[in-house]
Amino acid sequence: MANLENDKQPAMTDENEDDKELELVENDTATEHTKKKLKSVAWNHFDPIYVDGVRRWAKCKGCNKQLTVSREELAKMIIIHDYPLSIVEHYGFRKYTESLQPLFKVPCRPTIKDDIMKIYENKKCYILKCFEENDSRIALTSDMWTVSNQKKGYMTITTHYIDGNWKLQNQIMRYSL
Repeated sequence: MANLENDKQPAMTDENEDDKELELVENDTATEHTKKKLKSVAWNHFDPIYVDGVRRWAKCKGCNKQLTVSREELAKMIIIHDYPLSIVEHYGFRKYTESLQPLFKVPCRPTIKDDIMKIYENKKCYILKCFEENDSRIALTSDMWTVSNQKKGYMTITTHYIDGNWKLQNQIMRYSL
């Protein structure tokens, strides 16, 4: 009976305790990054790359090329071209995306909105950091225009400054309808 208890509970030496602590630390960092389980079969061929605890890129296991996450590119496309968020729910868009990459799951409208807001917050932090590091003056300009066929007015506020490398920088601070 005593032998069975010893078999069930292996003796731990200092080395084993250190290894166990190391494994726990490794597992904790792994679970921190895998908040969402990678379910797609495509992840069998890619390693996720994390930046600040967020999955940002994928690295191909075969050729070691780094690929951007398609969802982020979709959000940037919507921003750049001023597409409605509902584009991700359009039947034609879903069929087109599926024909390009059948494994890519087009996100729903709330998810793409969250992605766009993350891009906005990251850009906002970047611009504020640039302003904090800037030693030159900042000029503000505004521009207003209307589109006759839509009967809508638009306005932008843009900052202009010279950075530390003596390059003129322009940042749109506000765009409104």
